[in-house]
Amino acid sequence: MTDDGTRASLTTDTRGYGVVAVVTLLVIAASFAVVFPLGEYAIDDDWAYVRAREPLQYEGRLESLQRNPMSLVGHLAWGWLFTSVFGFSFTVTKLSVVAAFVIECGVFLALLRHFAVPARLAGLAMAALVFDPLHFFHAFQFTTDVPAIMWALLALWLYARALDGTSRSTTGTLLLASTCAGLAFLVRQSGAMVALAVVASLLVSDRRRLASPRFLLAAFGPVAVTIAIFTWWYHTVHGPTRAYIDLQSAVWTWVTHPVASEVARALFVIPIYVGLFALPLTLGVLPTATSLGRRQRALLLVLGVLGGVALLVLGLYAGEVFPYLRNKVTPFGYMRPNEFILGNRPVLWPLGTASVLGGLGLLSALALAASALQLPNVLREPGRRGRWLLLTFVVGQIAYGVVTWPIIFDRHLLMLVPSAILLYCVLVRDVAVVRVSIFGVLLAPLAFASVAGTHDIHAIARTAFRVGEEVVGSGVSPRKVDAGYAFDGWYVFEGQREGAGRATPEDPWWVRRLIRTLDADYVVSLTPSIEFDAGMARVSGPDRELLLTPRLGDRQVVRSYPYRTLWPYGEARLYLLARP
Repeated sequence: MTDDGTRASLTTDTRGYGVVAVVTLLVIAASFAVVFPLGEYAIDDDWAYVRAREPLQYEGRLESLQRNPMSLVGHLAWGWLFTSVFGFSFTVTKLSVVAAFVIECGVFLALLRHFAVPARLAGLAMAALVFDPLHFFHAFQFTTDVPAIMWALLALWLYARALDGTSRSTTGTLLLASTCAGLAFLVRQSGAMVALAVVASLLVSDRRRLASPRFLLAAFGPVAVTIAIFTWWYHTVHGPTRAYIDLQSAVWTWVTHPVASEVARALFVIPIYVGLFALPLTLGVLPTATSLGRRQRALLLVLGVLGGVALLVLGLYAGEVFPYLRNKVTPFGYMRPNEFILGNRPVLWPLGTASVLGGLGLLSALALAASALQLPNVLREPGRRGRWLLLTFVVGQIAYGVVTWPIIFDRHLLMLVPSAILLYCVLVRDVAVVRVSIFGVLLAPLAFASVAGTHDIHAIARTAFRVGEEVVGSGVSPRKVDAGYAFDGWYVFEGQREGAGRATPEDPWWVRRLIRTLDADYVVSLTPSIEFDAGMARVSGPDRELLLTPRLGDRQVVRSYPYRTLWPYGEARLYLLARP
């Protein structure tokens, strides 16, 4: 309800929304057919989540591996919904995340409609969401990111409907919203940020509601009970994992003893990533120049100059040319050499791409800043409580990134992909000039990198598992076979305590850190040998030593196995190497 007691009018021209929904489903289906994420294989960290599914599937017992720091329970439960019906397998667990991806897109479209975004702009926003490279990659493997986003967006949509008075039962909608926020927390702890955003938004827009016991119980009761029960169980029954304890310690040290230069770096890098997430939309749908005053343009100019200087410092002084966080997205496509399987990988992004992406990310971030200048007008319209909620949710996610800076990876910022795109659409829907041609030019290479790169990683992982299982099937112990991080983790990871082991500096990072007893007579590699390349080291950034120190020694090629790649297009081979 609005302040005068009437129901808020947040409707927009819905003609075209059905078309957007159908096209989105067709695009996801076509992408699925190209990526083809079917088969009994893991890719990256998903082996650990599938392994944690086994006790729940067969014994009804919840257990998280010691290397898993997230809450995870909600993710395992989501996978169980599918494996209990279709059977336990890598394929089914991956399909569960694809289903979450489809639901996420549907809720995202519902949010666009709730905030009265025109259908044409909503279509562009949906395309930017689906084909964001980082987001797309995680939609086809059993990792926690997409399910966490799905539950958080559901909570955001339901909270917004309740706060704006567009739901028939405010109390019932709040209960559902709070339940979804609790489920988001059970997947990843950061999922609970949406409930905190409700509190922050109401402190600004409508404090009276926070004085209502009925409202508080409905809006925060389920999520509070969920967090309390999980926290008790995790700390007293299950016990915190080593990864959780280590990362919590790192964050606490950072919060209590922050480093000014690193805080400044975080406050620059995270907005650059937000800009990259929303890139096609922010530069293809720009606010009109007349909507900005002289002082506002001067402010954007100053921000642009400071941002340009920061990019030069990162690129020339710090040597972090592509991009600025530890990444899944790299100049080699997804993941660096020796990060998930041994062997050299070709540099796929052309020379200079790093500088272009950094500059475009800065321009996109400035476009977001320019759109923020529309806030006073937007927040005076009907439905302002929902808009305040969206704004505080985005700011809260950015703040969460700063607080967790010492342990952050680029995928930890994925929650900002849909919310940043959504906020931009809300801010510019009435003052924007849509340049579909610019949008298409920016989206096309990102879409290609998303689909082709994801396809190729799946092809490599599928083949590596086949080769490793073929060797194990011949009677060789899994402890004598290194077929990549996921294969070794699935077959050899010791669980609670790895022990001293026999790992050496010549081994890949996953052997040195996680599987120290592996002594591989057979190695599966992308190349017959590992050649240290100065150019490769340069673009690998701060993880250079971690990823480029493994050696294959004097192992000889036993057999090669072909697989198809789309980027570059053609046939490639995996090599089975053995000690002489």
